[in-house]
Amino acid sequence: MAATEKLTKAIHAALEREPAINLHQYPIRIEVNEGVVVLEGEVENIIAKRLAPRLVAGVDGVRGVLDRLRIVPGERRGDGAIRDVVYQALAEELLFNGYTIRLGEGQPAFDKEPGDAEKNTIEIDVTDGVVTLTGSAGSLSHKRWTDVLAWWVRGTVDVDNRLHIVPPQEDSDYEVTDSLRMVLEKDPALDATQIQVSTRDHIVTLRGLVRNREQKRLAEFDAWYILGVHYVNNQLEVHSY
Repeated sequence: MAATEKLTKAIHAALEREPAINLHQYPIRIEVNEGVVVLEGEVENIIAKRLAPRLVAGVDGVRGVLDRLRIVPGERRGDGAIRDVVYQALAEELLFNGYTIRLGEGQPAFDKEPGDAEKNTIEIDVTDGVVTLTGSAGSLSHKRWTDVLAWWVRGTVDVDNRLHIVPPQEDSDYEVTDSLRMVLEKDPALDATQIQVSTRDHIVTLRGLVRNREQKRLAEFDAWYILGVHYVNNQLEVHSY
């Protein structure tokens, strides 16, 4: 068996063993070139989107992974509609006071009370449902929040967050936990009053109570939306309170 074919089969087997990845309903195209793997196709949700590249990277013989996976959107929307909603979400967020929010190159910009942070500019572009964010952010939590806001927009199939942190900031488990707590509190579809978050080695654990299984699922999705999260251990219990 050729080395490339053997590696491809090993990658497929690794993906097939993961319960969160449904290859039968959502097949993933695997291309291998000198140990570099390209993943393409639509996956069911953010969990499959995040897990697939990490599983592939752990297969012996894989030298790199190019993730081109996209999430099947709950609603198909045009790029302009997605872009406008992302723009509105960022423009209305108090966290981005002092930022300039732009709608792509040459498009109108919205200045949120420019001051000491006026160097921070976020530019939004959308192509085939993929939201691309370029520019700079004042902290890792700001960058992560832009990512989540883009993911929350119906019709978004992927987010390419290229924001630079100015000044540079070192990441940590504390930063991940802090960002996720903010996201859970701000999620309008979620009651996070009794959810506790902890992070160790970028593995997030969720504990506490939620009202129903849908709330449990939404909380886990929010955790996976956070950039830098390696895995989510969802120990939330469903209980009417």
